[in-house]
Amino acid sequence: MRCTIVMHSSQEAASRILNTLRFRPKGMTISEISHKTGMNRNSVAKYLEILLISGQVTMDEIGNAKVYTLSRRVPISAWMDTTSDGILILDTDLGVIRANDRFLHLAGAKRDDVINQPLPEIAAEVPVISAIYDILAEGDDREVTVEAVPVRCGDERRYYRTKCIPTVFEDGRRGATVILEDTTIQTKTHALEALLACIVDSSDDAIIGEDLDGTIVSWNPGAYRLYGYPAEEAIGRPISLLFPPEREGELLYLRDRVRRGERVEHFETVRIAKDGSAINVSVTLSPILDQHSEIIGVSTITRNISTQKAAEAKIDRANWLLSGIIDSLPDATFVVDTEGRIIAWNREMEALTSLVKRDALGKDKLVDAVPFYRELLGIMNGCAGAPEGAAIQTGFRRTGDTVVSTGHCPGAYGGKGAYLWAKVSSILDQNGDRIGSIASIRDITDLSAAEERLRQSERRLRLAVTHAPFALSVIDRAGHFICCNKTFADVFGYTPDDLPPGKELLYQAFPDPPYRREVHAAWKEFVCQAEKGLTESRTCRVRCRDGELKIVIFRAAPLTEGTYLLTCEDLSEARRIFSLLLSEMLEMRRAGGGQEISEQTGAAVALTDPAGYISFINPVLLGLWGYTVQEELLNRHATELWDDPGEASDIFARVRQGADWCGMMRGRARDGTAFPVLVTADPIGDETGRVTALVLAAVPLNHSRNRPV
Repeated sequence: MRCTIVMHSSQEAASRILNTLRFRPKGMTISEISHKTGMNRNSVAKYLEILLISGQVTMDEIGNAKVYTLSRRVPISAWMDTTSDGILILDTDLGVIRANDRFLHLAGAKRDDVINQPLPEIAAEVPVISAIYDILAEGDDREVTVEAVPVRCGDERRYYRTKCIPTVFEDGRRGATVILEDTTIQTKTHALEALLACIVDSSDDAIIGEDLDGTIVSWNPGAYRLYGYPAEEAIGRPISLLFPPEREGELLYLRDRVRRGERVEHFETVRIAKDGSAINVSVTLSPILDQHSEIIGVSTITRNISTQKAAEAKIDRANWLLSGIIDSLPDATFVVDTEGRIIAWNREMEALTSLVKRDALGKDKLVDAVPFYRELLGIMNGCAGAPEGAAIQTGFRRTGDTVVSTGHCPGAYGGKGAYLWAKVSSILDQNGDRIGSIASIRDITDLSAAEERLRQSERRLRLAVTHAPFALSVIDRAGHFICCNKTFADVFGYTPDDLPPGKELLYQAFPDPPYRREVHAAWKEFVCQAEKGLTESRTCRVRCRDGELKIVIFRAAPLTEGTYLLTCEDLSEARRIFSLLLSEMLEMRRAGGGQEISEQTGAAVALTDPAGYISFINPVLLGLWGYTVQEELLNRHATELWDDPGEASDIFARVRQGADWCGMMRGRARDGTAFPVLVTADPIGDETGRVTALVLAAVPLNHSRNRPV
């Protein structure tokens, strides 16, 4: 509220004016009274108004002048009933003397409830009077004007300009005159204008007002932030200041539309900032109307969309990149939205369906053109149905949001037909909601033919393995048996039907954990060497189903990726024969006939001292290794007979410790060629158990190698 207080003694001022008028019966103007009394014009005018209200003076208009004279009567009633303001006259004790009809209406009170009633007693019941009482309680012999006094009238809040004027009646008694002017409309209008101004000032958008000539008349802080011009630099300048030179036609176009009363919404264009930079903006223009609905100006709201445009450009580049990726995929690929409309279609789809991209995009009825279209999308949407008379034999498999189908499509590639593999997956947004599906279709005609050839090869392989005269099996990289023949299973004491799986057989055949780990490591090396195209063999001690311990040579060769052909040869019987042979040789050597016995046996035999130096060889060994006389080998180290001397040295070291050994080794002949032989190595000890010699016996595994008769 705004208060204006005039500090003058009302009685003194009124008396001076009345005394002055008594000597001028024809009346005086305000200027004359001011000059005569020495009071300023404003004070004279205010106290003349009080005297007019109290009926002590009258006023006549003569030309442009207002002439005041002493009144011969008090026309309060007539004046109070004709004014549009509410009037309330109070006595010295703030008792109500008069109240006009307008005041009673504004106060919402009856005359009998107000007249002759003390103001303090009725203030609590009448809001308007309560507000007046609060104002009067603050002043004493002062004129008080209070703007926008709020008063609640029922559910509505109204506002009044309230004047409390000290009054002196003819009989000299003092009182007060209260004038209420209803300013609700003006107050609310001002409040609304202030609110709108606050909104405009706080808006991030640039809000500019211009007149019909295109001159800027208002400029909010958002315009300053967008364009860089302070308000004082922009106001008064033409709006063309913000337009690029090449967009002059746009300025005329927009101005004409607004002058016709049209509203232009979200018009995307370019504007120029103070520093000369171009700004991508979205403009909304609206005509400004006066109280007669006449267009008096233009309101322009401009939003900076540079970030949005940059984001759109990134999205466009991403879409072009995605489209290029999809177009270059080797599989026929298309994408649909949630309505089933095609939004991507690559070249392979054109070849598969004979339908070009421009005819496919945006379509949603492609059941006849796209293989499995109805079935795939039907399953994806949870409502799969059988093909309606289509000659398509398909099989479907669904995993989560992915559907896979395979089958023959006679209509593919213009009726040539093809075996096809199709996959449809949901496309989800960041919230996990489905926004579309992507489908890929692959021609697997050649693959199907290759798989059929592979199946036939596998059948022939199984037949070959089953009917082979020696022990064969097919095993995968993890050691699981794919198939084996009866001879292979017999080695372990099983039939092909009850042969345990690979891991279980590993535990049964090699019950000792350290030795089992050694065998497992050897198998990994086996696989590694086989994948390099190398065929190796390993000799192992195997415990059979009945507990018998056998010496078995295993060989592995690669087949297709991840599978191997595994053969095994039971050396137990050969080991037994060698053991008997060695026993006989030892007995004959003690009896002095070892030379003849060793010459008569069919095995290659050599004796060495504990250090491994050769002390005896028989003719079979000479012939097998390509030598002619014993002197060529006597006193040489036995490791020189083998292709891998290091391996031979390790074996001899074990035998010197009292262990026997049997297995396959590769001999190195005199001419440098290598050949496989089955070898047994045994220690010879004296009565104390000390090893005094080593006995080696070998039988060639390559039967085509010449041996002496």
